[in-house]
Amino acid sequence: MKKLILACLLVALSGAGYTLYTHQPEAAPKQDLTATESPALEKTPDATPQQPTATTPTPDITTVVQEADFIKYYNSFEELVDTSEIAVEGKALETEPYDFHPSDSPTRTVAMTKVKVQVKKSFNDLVKKGDVITVVEMGGITTKKALGFDQKFDLPPDQLNEKVQVLFDGLPVMAPNDEVLLFASATKMVTCPNNEPYYSITGVHQGKFKLKNDTFSRDVPKNQESAFKSLQSKTADAETKIQERMKTKLK
Repeated sequence: MKKLILACLLVALSGAGYTLYTHQPEAAPKQDLTATESPALEKTPDATPQQPTATTPTPDITTVVQEADFIKYYNSFEELVDTSEIAVEGKALETEPYDFHPSDSPTRTVAMTKVKVQVKKSFNDLVKKGDVITVVEMGGITTKKALGFDQKFDLPPDQLNEKVQVLFDGLPVMAPNDEVLLFASATKMVTCPNNEPYYSITGVHQGKFKLKNDTFSRDVPKNQESAFKSLQSKTADAETKIQERMKTKLK
């Protein structure tokens, strides 16, 4: 895997609860991008790594990391319930990467991924067990040309259509067969293919948990361990907290 960790260029997404930075090249642009590799950009130098970190990104593909300064960190199931329209357990069925072009910057490409999730358990009546919902995540697969590498690097034309993996905060998007717990809300912040209704995960990725060995846990971005917790919990314990908070919320 070739990783690209580069200087910051601000991208504003209003109402999203965060400020997004897309890393662009610091070095002279006339270079072979695929030869570039460096460690992740540290955002919290005094953090002590103790929480689980992201799963391994797709190998043998150039990786670009986008990072964010969050307005709000959600470090309890109760906070996530309070801020989300739905809380569901489910299974990712299929994913579809696509390019989004913000209306205030139509020449800029933001890599997005549409995920179909089958609901296995719902904590309120807005969705039901068996429903298949659409969830849109930031990050995913795009191309070097879509990210404007042809304007920044002296690349031969045959390399411009090579795939690039964009990791938001260094974390991968859902993959088919992932068992997940999601806190999300319906939104129109970005455009989904065919204008399909969709849900956005609360706090971009903060409301996404993976299920493994009867335990829910969310990936923690590197160097954010002091501000961002995995909330690792046994399934039964997490479900109890969510159910109790949901009852309070619905009163």
